[in-house]
Amino acid sequence: MARPITPEDLFAIRLTGCMAVTPGGRIFFVETHPDRDKNENVSRIMTVAPGEEARPFTQGPKDMDIALSPDGATLAFLAKRTDAVQVWAMDVAGGEARQITKARRGVRSFAWSPDGTRIAFLTREGPRVDGEETKDEETSPEEKGTSDVRIYSSRQYRLDGEGFFPMDPSQIAVTDLEGHARVLTAERARIRAITWSADGRWIRFIAHLTDDEDPSVGEIWEVPTEGGAVREVFRDPQISVGALVFTPDTGSVLAVTSEVEALGYDNPVLTLLRPGEGPRFLGRNLDRPVGSSAVGDLVPPEGVAVYVQPDLKSALALVSVDGTGQIARIPLDGADAEVLTSGDHVITSFAPHPKGFAVSLQSAEVPSDVFLLGDGAPRRLTDVNRDLMAEIELGAIRRFKARAEGGPEIDAWLVMPPASVRREGPLPAVLQIHGGPMAQYTRAVMIEHQLIAAQGIAVIASNPRGTKGYGRDFCEAIKTEWGAKDYDDLIAVTDEALRQEPSLDPERIGVAGGSYGGYMTCWMIGHTDRFRAAHAMRPVVDWRAESGTSDIYWNWVKRFKSFPWEDDERIRQQSPITYVEAVRTPVLLESQEGDFRCPIEQGEMYYAAMKLLGRAPIVFVRYPDEFHGMSRTGKPWHRVHRLRLLRDWWRHFLLGEEAQGVLAAHLQERRPQQSASKT
Repeated sequence: MARPITPEDLFAIRLTGCMAVTPGGRIFFVETHPDRDKNENVSRIMTVAPGEEARPFTQGPKDMDIALSPDGATLAFLAKRTDAVQVWAMDVAGGEARQITKARRGVRSFAWSPDGTRIAFLTREGPRVDGEETKDEETSPEEKGTSDVRIYSSRQYRLDGEGFFPMDPSQIAVTDLEGHARVLTAERARIRAITWSADGRWIRFIAHLTDDEDPSVGEIWEVPTEGGAVREVFRDPQISVGALVFTPDTGSVLAVTSEVEALGYDNPVLTLLRPGEGPRFLGRNLDRPVGSSAVGDLVPPEGVAVYVQPDLKSALALVSVDGTGQIARIPLDGADAEVLTSGDHVITSFAPHPKGFAVSLQSAEVPSDVFLLGDGAPRRLTDVNRDLMAEIELGAIRRFKARAEGGPEIDAWLVMPPASVRREGPLPAVLQIHGGPMAQYTRAVMIEHQLIAAQGIAVIASNPRGTKGYGRDFCEAIKTEWGAKDYDDLIAVTDEALRQEPSLDPERIGVAGGSYGGYMTCWMIGHTDRFRAAHAMRPVVDWRAESGTSDIYWNWVKRFKSFPWEDDERIRQQSPITYVEAVRTPVLLESQEGDFRCPIEQGEMYYAAMKLLGRAPIVFVRYPDEFHGMSRTGKPWHRVHRLRLLRDWWRHFLLGEEAQGVLAAHLQERRPQQSASKT
């Protein structure tokens, strides 16, 4: 008999992604899962072909980021098989892996040359990249004692998930397949993407080499592959370059870009950049973003998001469409783009295949698997979670629509408890709010939502205004003001869920969200008492403190059209801390101590204010050595701990059960001492 999902099932879930396909149609992909004993996410490379069972191509435990050579004969990948991550390679027919790079301080990313004879890579190794033996120079006590000091002069000096930028940032190096390497650059700035020119003479990269340049501004540079001076290819203060795709000729670059002044509320778009010309935006008729905006807590390995077709006439790209993830064809001559796939799923990774597309996708029934999409129905090639899915019972996910007064139609989903855990009487529910705000919920499995449903509690999720994937106007609707139109949408979604599902109990509704969703959770409980309890994860509560301390810096408040030292009334009005005095809702507050996106001081302020006021219970949970994305890709045991905690929180406040686990000691009712006399 099937059982409900548990927090510990996280260890059994396997995720697929980062696809590569040979000319003959053999598919390679990366498979990851959390390791219970190592307390880390491990990965290996798998291979499959239509009509075959998937099998391991490597054994791992840290094999990732695969790329085929241009002739399709050799698979290169990053692996940590020594003290540092290096580029390794194997013949696609199998055999022994051979180490290509010997960078003592490891490799961050790599790219094949067009002729397949060389590999460019990013490393912090410096001039000794070929691994030649050198003696460590003796250092003085003063040098040892101050070696941890960080000094920066650039505007951006840290990034959530990556940490503080090293004082000796990664440089571009090139190696032949025998491991003879040379470093090409010596820049102070962080280089974050590399691609070869079509003729193999240049390597182009994204970096902010201009002193004190806004980190949102796109700068593309190039360096000769035989060595020489770095020179600028493209810089436009109005354009942010998110990724380099291809260099079709000596004078142009194909990239994914956004508008700086849009502050993330526009659609990332495939763009042709040529020196002396304005950017040529491609496929804008779709009015949908290039790349995946889907958010969830089961995050597969990322792959290539855009492929240029061999005839150089069009590109294939992942796009986010109305709560799904699809593949689109985008002509490079500016003609209209078209979405090629359909279905209530999220394609998380893909590669062109002789019979269509090899894809890794997620849906309500599939946590992650490889499929072949062709002319007919999707053909499933793997079933990596077969054993787990045969053992557990998931809650059914139903899509519905809602509309606030005067607003557009909103996509929403209702996750109902599995039949085996349904209780007598009305069902409580939790309204879940996604982050971003530009991310989008989909119908894909989320372990958090399913875990809540497994307790006999329904989950309501939606894509209110501000979400990407529904057109630029829909996303920009909340650009200058959070907590108004999106608040109306979320209330309308809650009301519509109650109307469509009479079994839901309107008196037992909780609210939860992370990042922007954490902001909205704190905002909502400061503006209404209708929610029985709240779970606020890594929230922003005070924009004045957030701006400048976050890795996004002052971009947070640019949408207010003024800085705090100019006029902070708008910033104050938009900060949930302003309304904390009105909060009567119990709060489970969660922050990560290494979060640079929504720093932990935000949670500290909210916790301190609620404790000072003493008007509602609050429990503050801090996770050390974790960053903003902990719930998705953090240390496995931290993720399991978090899932157990939120499970117990909702069971206590929505089901009326005694507090369990660590909550028991923190939710004991404290009564003031009775005085001897009354006045």
